Amino acid sequence: MPLRTLFEHATVSDLAQQIEIALKQGRAGSLLPLLPVDRVQILPLSFAQERLWFLDQLMPNSPLYNMPAAVRLVGSLDQQALIKSFQAIVHRHEVLRTTFPMQESGQPYQQITPPFDLDIPVIDLEALPAEEREDQVRAIAIEEAARPFNLTQDPMARVTLLRLGQTEHIVLVILHHIVADGWSVGILMSELAALYPAYQKSPANPRSLLCLCNMRTLRSGNGKC
Repeated sequence: MPLRTLFEHATVSDLAQQIEIALKQGRAGSLLPLLPVDRVQILPLSFAQERLWFLDQLMPNSPLYNMPAAVRLVGSLDQQALIKSFQAIVHRHEVLRTTFPMQESGQPYQQITPPFDLDIPVIDLEALPAEEREDQVRAIAIEEAARPFNLTQDPMARVTLLRLGQTEHIVLVILHHIVADGWSVGILMSELAALYPAYQKSPANPRSLLCLCNMRTLRSGNGKC
């Protein structure tokens, strides 16, 4: 439907009537289909990505647009299931495998790399005294949050797992704002919540246990698919 329809019929009931009219007139079937774009061609940046790329040119090696998060996990952890879950998320989402090199003309473009396994280091701090261990956690978290991304070659996501004990871990996740925002973090967490128990139950083939295959997640009141 034309964008002006949203402004001319600004209530839900009025808009619903316009949709009914469009369906009766067969206009809905005339919309252009959404088709995959060939990844071989030069893919331009979105307007938001262009802005962040330009700011990176003005302030190279700046962590200003890093999006850091640290999550403390208490309880038994299946380390391999967690790592495989993050790997699967990177495989699923092209934007997490996208870098932003420049053409000879100086214009940036999106370069989507084939699926790869993200390097997820595991740092064991269990042997340190409790106070020193917490100091080390803060130091590593600050260092990771401040480490800049190279937009031309780095994966735009970093994950580090800190082991504090048998039943206590901290996950550090750093995303660059050029590929993620607050909404993206919600998607990442919901997918992680579905993938982790799936890999626990079926490490070789978690897809058979997922109801999350194509971003169509339905959750009931008990928080399960």
